[in-house]
Amino acid sequence: MVHSKCMGNILKISLLFLLFSFSGKAQTSVEDTLTASYRYNKARALYIKSLHSKSSMHLNKLGAEFRDKLNFFGDSTVLATREGALKWIKENLERTDFETYEAAVNEYEAIGVASANQVKDNSEFYDYIKYCALYHKEYSLLPDVCLDVHSSNPELLDLYKKYE
Repeated sequence: MVHSKCMGNILKISLLFLLFSFSGKAQTSVEDTLTASYRYNKARALYIKSLHSKSSMHLNKLGAEFRDKLNFFGDSTVLATREGALKWIKENLERTDFETYEAAVNEYEAIGVASANQVKDNSEFYDYIKYCALYHKEYSLLPDVCLDVHSSNPELLDLYKKYE
């Protein structure tokens, strides 16, 4: 009789333990989802704010002008590096709208300076993205936020046109 009572108590304790451990995991999962959602929304808001900065508009304007002068309709991986882009320009200068190779290099360099300024001026956004990647392993947050913002707000792609 004592043996069956003891087994019953062990079974009850085990069931309670299992119940609490599952409810804790469910709670943690809900909390993780909520905090991940919070981080995503914060990153999204910071990105939209950064798009409205003068440095972002300046960078986007320079980039658009450069792309227009390239007259490039090929595999964009060719232009992915400085060396690749400048090599393509040198080999295809007559197809571009650049007056000289040096003018193209100068514009390319100006984009690099504008890009560094844009990152510095919008450090709150970039620091937050880095924080989320390092401490929450949210490595795709940057591309996810950018794609979401640009697909749901395509007018933001043209903000630079208002920049003088």
